[in-house]
Amino acid sequence: MADLLQRYIQTLADALSHVEVTDRAANPMPLEQGCEWFRQTARATHDAGNKLMFVGNGGSASIASHLAIDYSKNGDLRSLAFNDASALTCLGNDLGYENVFASRSKFTPVLETC
Repeated sequence: MADLLQRYIQTLADALSHVEVTDRAANPMPLEQGCEWFRQTARATHDAGNKLMFVGNGGSASIASHLAIDYSKNGDLRSLAFNDASALTCLGNDLGYENVFASRSKFTPVLETC
């Protein structure tokens, strides 16, 4: 079992070490620069009153939903996934089902149900 876990961790490390980041013109850039560009762009998007939109298909749909929830919950950025079948249970699990339709800042209900 330890060997299987070690191979899995090594596979992840190998994948991360081969990540390539490019700008819009396909020019390579360091990973740190790409991450910083994304951080600044995500914050500027939010500050302009817009949302981050995540899209996924199949297994990636769950990743898109989870990213949207994490950016919203942990980053305090407006985020949405176009496939949010699992978003309600994710929010309910993390924030409590009574807070699923609450605003992020005060958990004040923004949608009342009967």
